[in-house]
Formats: sequence, structure tokens, C-alpha cells
Amino acid sequence: MKNVILTAVTLVFVGLVGNANAQSTADVTVNIKLKPIHTIIVNPAAKSAIDLSYQTKEDYMNGVSHTELDQLLIFSTGGFVVKVNAATDFQHTSGSTIDASSVKVQATKGGGNIVDLASNPEVALGTGLVDLIKSNNGGRDQKFNVTYTGKGEDLYINNYRKVDDANASVYTATVTYTILAD
Repeated sequence: MKNVILTAVTLVFVGLVGNANAQSTADVTVNIKLKPIHTIIVNPAAKSAIDLSYQTKEDYMNGVSHTELDQLLIFSTGGFVVKVNAATDFQHTSGSTIDASSVKVQATKGGGNIVDLASNPEVALGTGLVDLIKSNNGGRDQKFNVTYTGKGEDLYINNYRKVDDANASVYTATVTYTILAD
């Protein structure tokens, strides 16, 4: 009887050890975590100041524009929207102002840009955020040209101020570009 019990205990022990060694696979979960990254910079090679210069009577009548090639550089890990605004209306040192919304801004694809734009309308600059670029896709080192257009129709004809014998009146505003996930 002792031999039967000893044999039974030995078989159970061998069975347990055999089952413990029988496992030949193990699972682990691997996650790919994609954090959102959206950056926008003004190209250091671009002009630091954009001049909309009214030099002829036709300029005052028709307006003027300036396009800065590859002015904005964008990196985005997905769809994005770029908003634009002026910090204030255009200011002259005399205290005179020109309404920021009299200037239009439009961004177009620059060199090497592969992003499909959902929209890129010409928009009136203002002191509130306005959508300038919208893309459903992200991309690396996406470049955008920016065109600034000053109003015509003689809107600025009475804004010249003779100060310190200057041969041009300069009105200035700081324009800010903001990128957000879309």
C-alpha cells in the first residue's frame, strides 16, 4: 500500500513538473504611442519685415502686394490649422492707425510641400485669430509662401504723416501665426 501511495505521489509530482515545463510561448503587449507635435516657425532666411510700399498713384488706387517665398515652415503629426492675427491695428509713431483688416493674407504651398490643403483662402488680417491654412494631413518641413496685400481704392491716401522730414510714413503691426491640431 505504501508503494502504491508513493507511486501515486511520484506520478502527480512528475505530472506537475511536466506541465510547468510544457509552456513554450509567452505574450507581451507592445504599444506605439504617438504624441502630437505641431511646430511653426518663420523661415530664418525670410525677411524679418515685410514692406507694402505705396510709391505711385496706381499703388494707392490698385493696392500693393508682396509674396515671401517659403516664409512659414511647419512640422505636424497630423491634420492642422494655421491661424493668423495682428497684435494691434497698424500703428504710426504719431498715434495714427490703419485698420489691420485692410491687409489681406494668403498662404500657398511652397517649395517641396506635399501636404494636401483642405483650404487656404485669402483672409483679412485682424486682431482676432483667423484660419489661414487648413490641412487634413501632417508633414515634415512643409513650406508655405505668404502673400500680403494692402488695400487699394485710395484707402490710405490721407494716412501720410510728415514727421521729422521722413519721406515715408511707416505704420507697423506684429503678425502672429499659430498652429493647432485639427
